[in-house]
Amino acid sequence: MSKHEEFINSPIESVMLEGISAITPINTGIETYPLNDYLLKTIFLQMTGFQEQKFKCIAWEMATEDFEFRRVFLKDYASQGFSTYDSKKSIYQNLMILLDRGELSESDRKLIVNESKDIICKIFKESNFQYWNGNTYIEFKGNIKNKIGYKGIARKGEGYNLLESEGQKVYDMLYRHRNRLAHNTFSYQRNLPTLHELENKEFGDSNYFTWFYILIVIDKIMIKLYNEFNQTNKSLLDM
Repeated sequence: MSKHEEFINSPIESVMLEGISAITPINTGIETYPLNDYLLKTIFLQMTGFQEQKFKCIAWEMATEDFEFRRVFLKDYASQGFSTYDSKKSIYQNLMILLDRGELSESDRKLIVNESKDIICKIFKESNFQYWNGNTYIEFKGNIKNKIGYKGIARKGEGYNLLESEGQKVYDMLYRHRNRLAHNTFSYQRNLPTLHELENKEFGDSNYFTWFYILIVIDKIMIKLYNEFNQTNKSLLDM
C-alpha cells in the first residue's frame, strides 16, 4: 500500500459526520441558530481542503507510476492547489487517459449520484442543520438529481468532463465562496447580492447541501478511478 492510498480512499463525507457529532448534544431552540453559519462554514472549508489534498495525493501517485505524467506533474502540477474546477478536471482527464477508458458507465454514474444524495439526506435528516436550513434543504432534496444527475457527471464528449454545464456553474459558486472564506474577504467586503442577482437567483446559490453534494460526487468519481489505476499497476507488477 502506498503512503496515500488510505487517505485517497477515505470518503469526504467523514468531515460532515464529525460536524454532526459536534452538535449532537445541542437542542434546536432559536438560541442555537447563530451556530448554523459558523458550523456550515467550518465543515465546508474542511471538505474543500480535504479534497484539494486528495487531488494532490492522486497526482503524486500518478507521477510515481507514469514517467510521462511525471514530466507534466513537475512542470504544471507540483505547486498546484487543486481548488479550481479546471485543475480538478485536468487531473481527471489525465487519469482517464492513463487508464485508456471511456466515460463511466450509466450504472456507475447513477450509483454515484444516488449514493451522494442519500449520504446528504441521511447525515442531515432531522439534525439541527435541517431545522436551521429548512428551505435550502428542501430545494436540494427536491431538485438535485434533476439539475445535476447522472447525465451531468463524468461524461466524454469532445473531451473528458468531470461535470457538465449545470454542475460547473454550481462548482463556480462553490469556488467563489471557498475563496471568500479562505481569504476572509467577508471581513472587509460586504458581498451583498445585487437586485438583479436576487431576482435571478440560480440553483445551488448559497446552498451548502448542494455544494456538499458536488464535493461528494467528485470524491466518489476520483476514488473509483484511482482504484482502477492502482489495480492496473498492481496487475502489471504481478505479471
